[in-house]
Amino acid sequence: MKATHLTLTALSVSSLLIAGETPSLGDDRSKEVIEISTGEDLLPEWGVAMGVRYAHIPFAAKDKTSSDIFPLFYYEGERFFLRGDYGGIKLWEGEKYGFNALARYRFFDIPEEYDENVRGGAVDMGLQAFWKLDEESQLQFDVLSDPQGRFHSVARWAGDYRRENWRFFPELELRFTGSEFNSHYYGVDLYDLNEGIEARARLKARRRVIRNLHLEGRVEGAWIGSEAKNRRAIEDDFEYEFYLGLGIYDEEPGESSSLNAKPYWRIAQGWGTSSDFQNMILGELETVDGADVNMTSIFYGHPLADSIFGVPIEMYLTPGVAYHYSSNVQDASFEWILAFKAYYTFPTPWRLRLGLAEGISYADSITFYEKTELAEKGYRESKLLNYLDLSLDLNIGDVFKSEKLEQLWLGTAIHHRSGIYESSSAFGSISGGTNFANLYLQWHGEF
Repeated sequence: MKATHLTLTALSVSSLLIAGETPSLGDDRSKEVIEISTGEDLLPEWGVAMGVRYAHIPFAAKDKTSSDIFPLFYYEGERFFLRGDYGGIKLWEGEKYGFNALARYRFFDIPEEYDENVRGGAVDMGLQAFWKLDEESQLQFDVLSDPQGRFHSVARWAGDYRRENWRFFPELELRFTGSEFNSHYYGVDLYDLNEGIEARARLKARRRVIRNLHLEGRVEGAWIGSEAKNRRAIEDDFEYEFYLGLGIYDEEPGESSSLNAKPYWRIAQGWGTSSDFQNMILGELETVDGADVNMTSIFYGHPLADSIFGVPIEMYLTPGVAYHYSSNVQDASFEWILAFKAYYTFPTPWRLRLGLAEGISYADSITFYEKTELAEKGYRESKLLNYLDLSLDLNIGDVFKSEKLEQLWLGTAIHHRSGIYESSSAFGSISGGTNFANLYLQWHGEF
């Protein structure tokens, strides 16, 4: 139900997003993206950030504010993109016009008294058409629906302006909302509302601090419309939002060069545990007697950089899927992950590599240990949670002195999803989650 949000996106990603970066706007960076499709070896834009979001709630409620710690992800590929709080696929792009398929996360700040009727945010999906006005701005028109078929559409002017170490993203938009959309998100399924119109303005800005480190912020304000304001659930007709954070971004976006880092595939077998993340690092692995909880996961790693901050730390964008097996304590289910992962290789005779990933995880069903922990703490379940992966692996080629196995790594990892200590309403405002101990094989390069 978030009527219009004013978001100070201080992390440019991507969303999981460069704080809602606008689609390729025809600036120098856009030209570089176009050049990729013509065959030049140019690196894609990328970024990962974490920040704090603060929002004013327009509902008639005791608590008038909401806050989140939320990751944003950014990636601008030839076909696929992540732009902070949304991502999608480039369906077609001409010199002036284009079309995208979109999936956009929409925060919905709901007071506790209405939480039983409506929960959390929503992922809206649909299509976007855009028209480039000039090198730095464009008009956009989105037609979107939430998973339950509640439609809304958006007409937007979006800019993308670069000034030395600064980058600015001003936006003005009108949102046209259907009656089902308004009745659910503003009437909280207690009041029937008609169609409506909302207006919002936002300014996003990013500033390079040093090398790959950027400070990013966003501020957004919205008039939610007279239709929503005329219902008893809504007290204010204006809402606002701020976002501020830090992000790691490509140091030279669109730079024409090749990477030493190679794409990889990782297959892992995991075992569920009741131990928390910190204790697992120390080697603890506790389980519940009779609880058979296992999973198999597959990840693809897409290389982004050979180094960050001048240190040989390889960066990857890594989507993955995990299959949780049915057992005597849980049903079979799938988990979908999107993350950015960094690797540092220690220069030992047998190469050891430390990896750390940050991302988001969506589970279509909650697994045994997660369900048990949340029930003990009195929390409701959340399918969307923050994701971490901490790994340590060994190069098999070094062990057997084999060039054929030089790209094969054997490792162990902690697969972790949680609500970040009640710090994010987007993750259900919960504390707790689940952990799996993993053994994996990872192959870099061609098979």
